[in-house]
Amino acid sequence: MNGLSSYLVSRFRNKGLTYTIDMDRDYLPGTYYYQLVVSAINRESIDDVKEELINALLSIDDLFKDEYYLSKRLNYLKYLISDYLRRPLQIAESMSYMELKLGNHDVYEFNKGLEEHFRDSLSDLITNGVWSAIIPS
Repeated sequence: MNGLSSYLVSRFRNKGLTYTIDMDRDYLPGTYYYQLVVSAINRESIDDVKEELINALLSIDDLFKDEYYLSKRLNYLKYLISDYLRRPLQIAESMSYMELKLGNHDVYEFNKGLEEHFRDSLSDLITNGVWSAIIPS
């Protein structure tokens, strides 16, 4: 299992509910959103898909208590950040995006904050962690 999307896709595939789940996230002034799109389902399965999605989302907290899983995810995050920061065009794109969306364009500090707060609980991240520091309220 690689990440949250893999976790959700495998749950849905194993139960034969869908083959794909798309995820998207973005920041709009005053709001950070995360969107899940479950596609290609049978009409008869809609209630089962909703129930499975609720159960999957309610059990995510258990996933984030798994130290082996967290270590793998942190190593992957470090790899992505180091790979990303070697490409000047991606750095410029990130800085522009962050300035337009967040009013702050320090990509290095943002990524450092992600690494420092990687194991914080979701509620702590929103109220005390990296997200509260970079997303204006």
